[in-house]
Amino acid sequence: MKNNSYPDWVMNIFNAVVESWTYGLECDHINFKAQLNKQTKQWEIWCAPIMRELYAGQHDGKKFWSPFVFNNQKFNKRPNILIEESFMTSSKSINPDSPPQLILQGKYKKRKAIHDFRLHVLMEPEISSKSIEILNTIENKVFTQKEEVS
Repeated sequence: MKNNSYPDWVMNIFNAVVESWTYGLECDHINFKAQLNKQTKQWEIWCAPIMRELYAGQHDGKKFWSPFVFNNQKFNKRPNILIEESFMTSSKSINPDSPPQLILQGKYKKRKAIHDFRLHVLMEPEISSKSIEILNTIENKVFTQKEEVS
């Protein structure tokens, strides 16, 4: 995963999330975004399962997402990551545009540098997310949005 718009330590958190995330069905992607909150000087980092879409067959066009497990203990044991607080907002979100989420408040420490972050692990895709993986049910292949589906 390479993205020059984020600091290296944020990319290290993304990688720690990937290593702590297991899908129930085969799936190769996780949605990530991050943004510095200029008021609090803290990075807000979001990760969420992706939307998937069936292509061909009787359920052509049906959108769904794969269940997953986020291993909080595995994430917490990663080097340089110190979790100060962990809390769940709710099992069912009051705001329909905001899925339920696990929020981890922490610091990333490397040498003398300390970076504050808040990780939001969304329990389902955001309403506005587009399909990233397309499952061709006839050829039994998975395509990403950038690949062409035949």
